[in-house]
Amino acid sequence: MLKNLLSINSSGEKTNFLFFVLIFLSLNSNSQIANFISNGGFEKFVNCNGSNPYLSNAKDWNEIDQIQAAEYCNYCLNNIPVNGFGFQYPRSGSAYVFSDFLILNDQTLAPRTYFKNQLKNNLIHSKTYCVKFYVNIGNNSTCGMDGFGAYFGDNTLDTINYGHLRLTYLNPQIKNPNFNIISDTLNWVPVSGTFVATGNEKYMVIGNFKSDSATNFTMIATSGLTVSEIYVDDVSCIPIDLPAYAGPDKSCIAGDSVFVGREPDVEIDESCLWYKFNGNGTLSAPIDTVAGLYIKPKYLSSNTETFVVRQQLWCSGVKWDTVLVHQDFVGLPHVVLDSARTDISARTDIRVFPNPANDKLFLEHKDALSVEKISFMNYLGQVVLSISAPKKEIDVSLLPSGLYYLRVETNKGNKTFKLQKE
Repeated sequence: MLKNLLSINSSGEKTNFLFFVLIFLSLNSNSQIANFISNGGFEKFVNCNGSNPYLSNAKDWNEIDQIQAAEYCNYCLNNIPVNGFGFQYPRSGSAYVFSDFLILNDQTLAPRTYFKNQLKNNLIHSKTYCVKFYVNIGNNSTCGMDGFGAYFGDNTLDTINYGHLRLTYLNPQIKNPNFNIISDTLNWVPVSGTFVATGNEKYMVIGNFKSDSATNFTMIATSGLTVSEIYVDDVSCIPIDLPAYAGPDKSCIAGDSVFVGREPDVEIDESCLWYKFNGNGTLSAPIDTVAGLYIKPKYLSSNTETFVVRQQLWCSGVKWDTVLVHQDFVGLPHVVLDSARTDISARTDIRVFPNPANDKLFLEHKDALSVEKISFMNYLGQVVLSISAPKKEIDVSLLPSGLYYLRVETNKGNKTFKLQKE
């Protein structure tokens, strides 16, 4: 690994600390999940025609017993910012959910609601996770309270038939501290904590797991029932040791753009800050705050640029990663690239197909004996496969997936093709 000494801060000014620019980070896995919560911002929905303003309309969410007492709010449903519980904008994006977390003095024992989410994958045994969700008190509430928690459980949650009652027998791993009463009807307030997983956790449930008598509250209005109606948004569960991830090196063809980093998601977006690495050992001003972004030609002032992501979760330290972005490709002479996606026989004697290729690649030439050499090059211009004898059928099954440049050398000249290997 290449290490560069750096002394800058987030605005590009000099400070006194060491920064390692890692050109390759082979142990990073792009398949690693950042936020284990499915649809943590409630943005994805089943339909948005106004006929189903219930929690189940938020993809990957439902009430623990599907009683449908909670409401799904989305701009497309026309219940944001005004809805039955008051006036509120999403913390981010275009959606949130709400329902009752506390109702006292009600002889009918009106239901509480517990929001259940099926995780993207089971949590990992002995790994520590950082959990956060944001709450806001609805304007029609008469009190604020402290009864907020998140419980992580296995398939036994599917056996609960009366989840709208008080689930005091479930012990949430994440708890808002006792007497930390939240009564803000304007701002979104985080509820957060860390816990060590057993490895059996398949679901997360958000709600008030305290009994009525154990729930501490403060009155903010005097009329009607003692009730806390709660908005919830931006739910996340992220491994505390999650490495920063800038992704594999990319090649950016002129007029195009390439994506680097992780797919955007709740909380991890806010934790990542992107820079461009300057040749003098400093970083540029921040480019964006997001888990991943598209690098466009405006960011590229030379053939190869290094982009740096700084990641800092609220529960862990700073981590860094880098990615190289090459403008067009490096190490190859300037040629006009023929696209093998179309029949180019009108412009050249050579035809290469299929593109994208999987296991086999076929090459047609009007004068096959004129072909002297076939070379496959990666985006750095490095030859990764070379064939000296002319062939009509080429086995490419051992080539890793990615973008390649196929150079066909003949006794009359050379042709270079772009090739995508699946």
